Amino acid sequence: MFSPHRNAVDQPIVGGEPGPEVFEFSKQLLIHMDHDKTHLHIDLLRPDDSGEDIYPEHVLAPLPLYRKLRTLTIVGMKTNYQHNIWLTNWLNWEMTELSLEMENEGEAIDMEEIVSACKHARGRPSMMEVAHGKTRAAIPNHFPTVKLSLTNFTVPAEFFICFDPAKLQEVKLRHCKLGSYFRQEIENFGFGNTKMTVVDSEDLIEATETLEVGRAF
Repeated sequence: MFSPHRNAVDQPIVGGEPGPEVFEFSKQLLIHMDHDKTHLHIDLLRPDDSGEDIYPEHVLAPLPLYRKLRTLTIVGMKTNYQHNIWLTNWLNWEMTELSLEMENEGEAIDMEEIVSACKHARGRPSMMEVAHGKTRAAIPNHFPTVKLSLTNFTVPAEFFICFDPAKLQEVKLRHCKLGSYFRQEIENFGFGNTKMTVVDSEDLIEATETLEVGRAF
């Protein structure tokens, strides 16, 4: 779902041909599309002079209906949609690629939202689980992510306890703010072999506040 408001040079080109159809994102569109999609790209960009330049948080409420995702890309975000994003991440065991891009700078990864979304996910069993008499969803101990890309976020090192060091192969951080000891802490969490690309990001003067989430997942 590519925003018609994005500059034409940013539109995808596939094999030399024009990319996917460009149309306005809407909550209803997300509700009525095929929920068995394995790849989903959402562009939330709106022009500042539209009068309604920010989609409200609830527009992504239908996102957790998609339970077969392998890749999820959300760009053009101007506010916090993290609960529904992390909820969707917990519910999709095979979602190996996650790319999130804020339009504005400095949105902080919210560890409390991640924990809350995990607890919420357990109460949303799939239709197959319900058919087998289960009332709670089976949730993995870590996000299944193999490739992670974040743009314009404040990223605490503690965020990476949500990932499996044996699975996470590649991380790209663009225009992000990182804690003073970010790189050292990442290695201490077991991600020394993960390919880490940091582009135009900055270290915060003071270390990012630590949230003791432990094994709350």
